[in-house]
Amino acid sequence: MTKNELDQRADKLGEHWDLLNKRREIIGQKRRGQAFSAGEWHLVVNATIFNFEHEVLLQQRSFNKIGRPGEWDLETGGSALAGETSLTAIRREVKEEINLNYAFKTENFVESFRHWPVFDDWYAIKVDLPLSAFQIQKSEIEQIRFVPITELTQFIAADNLPYIKKAESIIFGGNNA
Repeated sequence: MTKNELDQRADKLGEHWDLLNKRREIIGQKRRGQAFSAGEWHLVVNATIFNFEHEVLLQQRSFNKIGRPGEWDLETGGSALAGETSLTAIRREVKEEINLNYAFKTENFVESFRHWPVFDDWYAIKVDLPLSAFQIQKSEIEQIRFVPITELTQFIAADNLPYIKKAESIIFGGNNA
């Protein structure tokens, strides 16, 4: 398999991640695919992207993904690579997956979820772009669409709605309005 063929895989098993402890301190590195021991964590970043009509950008995961292939999701993101901060990782992931150069800042941070072995940092932004402005990474995403919040439960679990409402409130209220 050539390097280009490896780069087109949905899940790049050779990636190196910073290995974190429960206080998010770096304690080493791990290669994707290696098992985690108790007390070992890694960082994942995701962004929810709204348009100015309060619609959410949904993506259908590639059918070649190891986890949840073909499912619809409101996540644009993935694992932070070794040496990346949360902000550096979300900028890279959003650029890779949908070709959006966005200068994420701390103000775009919504919250961090902990579910072993992952610290999952969530960001939210709003963009004034048509769907045609995005170029999807076919190894990661089958298709994308904007969906009104009122129709999200057709695509995602209802238990995600409180998060979406919180993100919407942050994006369309306060400093991000």
